[in-house]
Amino acid sequence: MPSPRLLSLSGRLGESFRSATCLDTTHLAVFRMVAGCLLVADAALRSRDAWLFMAPEGIFPLSVIQAYLSPGCWSLAFAGEPFWWQATILGLEAVAGILLAVGLCTPVASILAWIIWVSILRRTAPALNAGDYWMACLLFWSMFLPLGERWSIDARRRRAAGTATVCGLAPAAFVAQVLLVYVAAGQSKLQGTWLAGTAVGYALSVHDHGTPLGAALIALPGVIPFLTWGVLALELLGPLAYCFGTKPVRRWIAFCFMLFHASIWITMTVGLFAPVGILAWIPLLPGRHQADRATGQYPVSNKSRLGICRRACLGMAVVVALFAYSHPLLRPNRPASGWLTVPVNLLCLEQSWAMFGDVGPFEQWVTGRAVLADGRVVDLLRAGRPFVADHPPSGFSSLPNHRWHKLFWELPKQRQAALRDGVAAGLVADWNRRQPSTAAVESLEIRTTRVTLSDRPAADGRLAEPAPSGVLRQWLLASWPPRGGGAGNLDRFLEKQEPDRPR
Repeated sequence: MPSPRLLSLSGRLGESFRSATCLDTTHLAVFRMVAGCLLVADAALRSRDAWLFMAPEGIFPLSVIQAYLSPGCWSLAFAGEPFWWQATILGLEAVAGILLAVGLCTPVASILAWIIWVSILRRTAPALNAGDYWMACLLFWSMFLPLGERWSIDARRRRAAGTATVCGLAPAAFVAQVLLVYVAAGQSKLQGTWLAGTAVGYALSVHDHGTPLGAALIALPGVIPFLTWGVLALELLGPLAYCFGTKPVRRWIAFCFMLFHASIWITMTVGLFAPVGILAWIPLLPGRHQADRATGQYPVSNKSRLGICRRACLGMAVVVALFAYSHPLLRPNRPASGWLTVPVNLLCLEQSWAMFGDVGPFEQWVTGRAVLADGRVVDLLRAGRPFVADHPPSGFSSLPNHRWHKLFWELPKQRQAALRDGVAAGLVADWNRRQPSTAAVESLEIRTTRVTLSDRPAADGRLAEPAPSGVLRQWLLASWPPRGGGAGNLDRFLEKQEPDRPR
């Protein structure tokens, strides 16, 4: 028979876990407002490259994107190819964000936000990273939460006191979605350069995913192993401490993860992953309200008590998300059958979170050598700067934005082979429509270069210089006007390489 002390400990842990899966409605209101602002900001930022990424003549023609996507992927953008329709969808993203931010028609606004976000996500799929998919998941689960309970126009109209805490399957699913991202990311890092204490040094290079500030940070003695093992410990132990810790512990864990994402924001070019990570932790901040001592229950808002249909939808979504999360762990070398992934794609609940799991000892850069009609040779990927073939200044961070970074980081991989010619043609079309005929592009070559580094850090923890044996490889990804020959060699080489590391 278990001892009373063990039973008491078990009871406290169980109470901590139940408390961790209940969300404070005030923090949900802050989440709603920040999410709305993020949607508006994303629409504004995407508008800079809207023609390039979404127009029929751009880098992602509709037919090519539809062939690229897996079965079950849908988008409102697929309803029409004209650019005005694609721009309308971007406008609707901003509208949904404003409605969420002010809390007007919140249930409808949350559904609209998810639909529009998924539509844009699918339309620009080759230029997305984990933050885009994480945001889609957060918006999905938030549709089942009372986001408008406090600090909203809806609440002001209702003129009824809001409930302090919401519990149940929906908040538990939201919390699990946030925590499991780190569990999967941490598990993927239990190998290679992470265990050796050098991974962060490679990742923060400007020729990987680092900013100039990140590159300066890893030049300091002893920083690389400290950050590498610190990230590993936080991702593996933080979720566990959050689930079973006291309220003060959970509050500190939430602040640590927010600080972690703020650090990523300024040291890495990973797009929305950092702000979405901060957003995800806002609802997980513990509230000031306690469970009733007599019943052990938290006051639950009537708004959180879902009807039969919504409960059924929520239950099925949880099953789909669990399948999407567990399948890569249980059968890592066997992708799920096409029909099994259809529900996951329909709900946009992909759960591939092995970010930076395999950080190798190499640097990589991409260039777009364009010869113009006036004789100049420029880099078309860097706003027409003078062409530099070897180690372009600031590396990937010198590309216009993180979506360009993601696209050209992934473009050498075999799955992106069908996109390469369209990307080259779209870049030329976008340049020529904005420049006079005297500066039109006459030819373009997009090349990627990879140089192998020494995989052993120096004595002070800083990375060594590139290996003198100089394993440097360069491939022609695409050209305009198109020409054959190079792509096949690239594909054959990539088939022999290790599996792509997800981003």
